[in-house]
Amino acid sequence: MLSASQQKLISHFAHGVQSDSLRQCYIIKGEKGLGKKTACREIAQYIMCETGSACGKCNGCLSVLSGAHPDLGVISNGDKKVIEVDKLREMKKAVYTKPTNSKYRLYVIENAHLMDAPGQNAILKIIEEPPSYAVFIFICDNLNTILPTILSRSHILEMGKWSVEDLKKAVPLTSDKEYMYSYSMGSIGALLELWADEDFLELRDGVIKTFVNMMVSSETSLYDAIDFWLANAEQKNKLLDILILFLRDIMLSKSSLPHLMANTDKLKEIQTVSEKVTLKKSFDMLKLANDAPKLMGKYGNFKIAAQTLLIQLKQM
Repeated sequence: MLSASQQKLISHFAHGVQSDSLRQCYIIKGEKGLGKKTACREIAQYIMCETGSACGKCNGCLSVLSGAHPDLGVISNGDKKVIEVDKLREMKKAVYTKPTNSKYRLYVIENAHLMDAPGQNAILKIIEEPPSYAVFIFICDNLNTILPTILSRSHILEMGKWSVEDLKKAVPLTSDKEYMYSYSMGSIGALLELWADEDFLELRDGVIKTFVNMMVSSETSLYDAIDFWLANAEQKNKLLDILILFLRDIMLSKSSLPHLMANTDKLKEIQTVSEKVTLKKSFDMLKLANDAPKLMGKYGNFKIAAQTLLIQLKQM
């Protein structure tokens, strides 16, 4: 099952192959979890297919599917924080070897936003003056780190989010988990992570329940919220993500934009807090939560940072 955006992207490349109008350098950008790599696997089949149709039966397609096509190179950061410059230098050398089983030599660079400046500089020449048979596809979560020289020589395509309808077709859920369609914010990757996380439902309920009680009840409820966060300190990133999305929904409620909410099964809780705050306060609360990672970096201690965040939210 592919999203409408994935299908559109694949069709773009299919047309390029069939009309012999492929460009030599592409950037596919989009948030993490939208299925960019999945789409690229099918794109690679079109480019390497003996009939140009991604038939799935020819030697070209079968070699792509098995990860053994001699004219297809996939480069990634693996478990590193950046793509190693040596991998890019190897690609630079190998690209001058003419394709053996295909019309093209295709290179897919996954997580290309993790190329550092030395790595990008190492491949500038082959991007500026590529061999006629070379095609490069850079997969990026964002373009912030990509050098202007590479951007100017690339055809940039954007991967859009999944619709709720497409998510429902791809991942059927039981009624108690249907909120995950909106909660995943159009990301199939996020939806699959939520679906596989057996503890998420309980953690989310705890964050929202203790926060709502804290905002509408006595000081005692503040201590309950702090205790809950500290008891789940090992999941601090999830705690913060859950809180941020809930605060975002409160802001959307105050802005009369309920159709954009993520926590569609928590409308009562959202309304309870929404009635207690102004629109400006909802913005301020969301900003405070978004700035929390800086707070954690400042104190270097999750306990102090969590206490400070919750106390500040309570006092707003």
